[in-house]
Formats: sequence, structure tokens, C-alpha cells
Amino acid sequence: MEMLTRKKPTDEMFTSEMSLKDFLKESLFHSVTKVIDATILQEGEVHYTAKINCITSVIELALDCSAESPSGRTNMVDVVAELKKIKTRYLKDARTR
Repeated sequence: MEMLTRKKPTDEMFTSEMSLKDFLKESLFHSVTKVIDATILQEGEVHYTAKINCITSVIELALDCSAESPSGRTNMVDVVAELKKIKTRYLKDARTR
């Protein structure tokens, strides 16, 4: 999450009411492009939509991995499998655009 946003959980914008996790969760409903580090997204790129879809999937996975309860978190075997699916989907989408 820190790599995608270029923000640390200790950033001054995060208070007791808003965490990095909450910030990302909220962004999925509004606009993920507003919270992602601008150097990752370059709107003029051919694969812009494929990138947005990929990043959104990675954020959703990251949020699953950071569930409050350890039993609610995705296990690492499933995380690796999901990351491979995301990569495959991104490469396929990038080729077709």
C-alpha cells in the first residue's frame, strides 16, 4: 500500500480516524487515480486502463491481507496465486489495447 501511494502509515494526514488502509479502501469507491503515486500512472500511456485495473486488483488484495483479524486475512499461498492471476490479466489487457 505504501509503494502504491508513496505514503507511510505515519503520514500526518492519517489520524486516529483515518489510516492508510481506510484511505485506500475509500479510494476504491471514489477514484483510485487520486491516491496512487503519479509516477506509476501516466495518462498518456497506451496501457493506462490496464494499469488502473491491475492496481485496483492489487489494492483489493492488499486490503484483504491487512484485515484486522488474522483469520480474516488471505493466506500467502492464495496471495501468490492471485498475484499471478493479476499479472496474467494485466499482460493480456496490455497486449489487446
